[in-house]
Amino acid sequence: MQITKAVICRAGPLAIYTINCCFSLRLLCLQCQGRRLRPRPPAYMLHAARRRTPPQLPAALAAAFFASKPQPPPLPTPQIVDATVSRCPSDALALSFFLWCARRPGYFHPPSSFDRLLPAAARLASRLRTAPALLRDLQGLGCPIKPQTFLLLLRLYWRGSLYPLVLELFEQMPLWGFQPNALACNIILDVLLRTGHFAEAERCFRDNLSPNYLTFAIVLTHLCRAGDWSRVRCYFAEMLRQGFLPGAASLTTVFAFCCKVGTMSELWQLLSFAHVSGCQLTSAMWTCLIARLCREGRLDDAYRMLAKMVGSGSPPTVITYTPLLKGFLQAGMHDVASELMGSMVSAGCSPDIVLYNVLMDCMAKARRYDDALGIYMQIHGSQIKPDAYTLSTLVRVLQLSSYERLLLRIPSLIMRSCTSYDLVAFNSVLSALCKSGFPTEAIQFYFDMLEKNIRLDSYTYVSLLHSLCQLEMVNHAIN
Repeated sequence: MQITKAVICRAGPLAIYTINCCFSLRLLCLQCQGRRLRPRPPAYMLHAARRRTPPQLPAALAAAFFASKPQPPPLPTPQIVDATVSRCPSDALALSFFLWCARRPGYFHPPSSFDRLLPAAARLASRLRTAPALLRDLQGLGCPIKPQTFLLLLRLYWRGSLYPLVLELFEQMPLWGFQPNALACNIILDVLLRTGHFAEAERCFRDNLSPNYLTFAIVLTHLCRAGDWSRVRCYFAEMLRQGFLPGAASLTTVFAFCCKVGTMSELWQLLSFAHVSGCQLTSAMWTCLIARLCREGRLDDAYRMLAKMVGSGSPPTVITYTPLLKGFLQAGMHDVASELMGSMVSAGCSPDIVLYNVLMDCMAKARRYDDALGIYMQIHGSQIKPDAYTLSTLVRVLQLSSYERLLLRIPSLIMRSCTSYDLVAFNSVLSALCKSGFPTEAIQFYFDMLEKNIRLDSYTYVSLLHSLCQLEMVNHAIN
């Protein structure tokens, strides 16, 4: 002990300070071992450390914890699904992969993926032929048969118009212990109405204890297409009684159908309902109302309705102007029609082929043949392709005017044209050539019709016989 003190004395004050720190640290460690605590350095030693490590926050600890765990696989994307389905060597495997992707949490197939799978799914259905065979084949590949499986298959084959298979799949749902939901019932209702099974569709509608808005929209759309106005009124009233308000598309469909077959009182009632319920009239609804007023001969009311349409912020289209222009021209109000045509063009609405045909027909009936030919020249100078009705009107104008010689150019115009004309257009040209004193050209045009593989009818042979008789070829006419 004396040697140690002597050494310390010779070492100086720095050594004494270091030894005191060591003894103090040793004593602190012994105390912590007795309390089972972690030793803490004394406060007077903190100045010796160059940098103190801050304690980790809870968020940093959580991030480090989850980073150490294996991450779940990323969700598939529509691009990956479409590429895999298109390159899959087996149709059944492609469908099974499609169903597997749909079972991933948070992933939903877009409509484009259904369309990409349809060829493979159709080939598989054609090979297996029945819904039970399809389900067993999927089950054999390890695909679990769940309610989601049925819903996806129903959507897939309904989108591909494979309606018999859709009905079979719907019948298989109770056999597998599943109760069809509203989506499945709506799909079957749409299939039955599309295939014309109205009685079965009505039973399906009555058996559906919880119809929704889409159920009524499907029924109203198909009944309007079928032309059953009495049932449309019944289902529309039932829809309102159950508390469902029609959307813009359904209301437009019913409104357009009412304009065609309903009475004016029913049309005004429907218009009042649209205003009361807060539904804003669409451009199609305004157009249907204006067309109905024009058919009733109420041109002044139709013109005022056009002003209301513009004031409501709904822009009129060329379909809106067509019945108005036709009505004014048929009534002989050519000045009003010209003014309305100028307003339409200034509003940025360009004429289409239907409007051009209406204008040509009205001018031909008013015996204003030069104006009709001028309208045809406007069609020829624009990017619009004439149709069969345009050709028929042109032939009638040339036949009745002083430009009969121009009829001889019509056959070559038809043969060089890329437009597909129907039998009515060919018969009109053949009849015009025959009645205008060109029987030889009419017979030649008949042979051109044969080369075009046009299916002839009685009107064709009447014009041919008339031309042969004009040429005094009675024996050929008899043969």
